[in-house]
Amino acid sequence: MEYIIILGNSDVKILNKRVDTAVNYFLSNSQAYYDYTLEDYIPIRKFILSGTLLEVQSMNDYIKEKWNFEEKYIILESQSKNTIDNIKNSMAIIDDKELNPLITLCTSSFHIKRTFVLAHYYLHKTRLNFIHTQEPITKDQFKRESEILNNFLNYKTGLKNNFNL
Repeated sequence: MEYIIILGNSDVKILNKRVDTAVNYFLSNSQAYYDYTLEDYIPIRKFILSGTLLEVQSMNDYIKEKWNFEEKYIILESQSKNTIDNIKNSMAIIDDKELNPLITLCTSSFHIKRTFVLAHYYLHKTRLNFIHTQEPITKDQFKRESEILNNFLNYKTGLKNNFNL
């Protein structure tokens, strides 16, 4: 089983790009979408929409309206307020269902480095894959992501004790 976790964002345009990227990956990957050996055609790939309630509702509406995905492909996780929450809360859902699934995290190009570091830190024994949108990174985005990532690394190495991811 593969779970494609789409990370939330307060900007609807960014959210929609993330959903489009995840859906294109879902559709272009050569694996089948179902396990046809089972009588009920159980999907072998699902989306987890992870973020705040508003972000998840927005992604859910968009993936159903634009891409016509049925609910059996979608899991909603609406308790996350940051990237660490996205990872931990999504994995809590997955841990209840699956042994050693492939986890594909989908985010924006400006956010991929932080996602990569945090996922490897918290999910070091998990099979991981990463996909991201393709847009230029602004100086402000680069600066913000660098500061947050540095704060996390400093916190984990004991150099600082305050960060917000």
